[in-house]
Amino acid sequence: MLDITAVAERWDAFDLGNYSALYDLNCNGVIDILDIQTAAGVLGQ
Repeated sequence: MLDITAVAERWDAFDLGNYSALYDLNCNGVIDILDIQTAAGVLGQ
């Protein structure tokens, strides 16, 4: 759950000034719902 929270906290990170490619899980240049879904999809693996 902490992984999902870490990604969610950086949602729309460009506006907040805390963008990090580490949390851009699909490497599309933005941190959004798709990155959160990716983090949730690997939960428990």
